[in-house]
Amino acid sequence: MSENDFSISKFSKENNISRGYLNNIFVKNMGITPANYLLKLRMEKAKIDFSSTTKMIKEIAKDVGYTDQYTFSKAFKRYTGFSPMNYQKNLL
Repeated sequence: MSENDFSISKFSKENNISRGYLNNIFVKNMGITPANYLLKLRMEKAKIDFSSTTKMIKEIAKDVGYTDQYTFSKAFKRYTGFSPMNYQKNLL
């Protein structure tokens, strides 16, 4: 499984554990759900990419595991409070 193709469901299935069990263990040890941890990793990587590359938004979306720019943009705005375009503009 590639980094960009990672999902909690696939991980659970490939390791023969239920999503509920994985969730409980993860929260107990990390203090955050696996889904929120994965979201955090993806969004922080996107923020780094915005500040260090000239990639287009759709390229960054794909690089951090989103299949389309629209879904990525909604998630990014929810996470940062800025649309990807506004985030890029504020970096300049």
